[in-house]
Amino acid sequence: SLAIGNVLIPELQLRDAAVTDSLRRNLGVVDHFIAMCENSVREQPDNEMAREYLYGAYEQKAELLATAMNRSVTGGLQ
Repeated sequence: SLAIGNVLIPELQLRDAAVTDSLRRNLGVVDHFIAMCENSVREQPDNEMAREYLYGAYEQKAELLATAMNRSVTGGLQ
């Protein structure tokens, strides 16, 4: 298993360490962006653009995690 951020991905077997490092870095960037957007939404709850950015950041994180899971299931890079 591999823990990325606060998410545990079972049976993740990325054979290329560079891919794993890239995934961790990208998730770190997305997590930071999510935190900034969450702060903006808290400070300005009526700001629709801040909410849209937050939603987009959650989508990016979901896509990255789906990619990691897909690589886990397929056993590596495609």
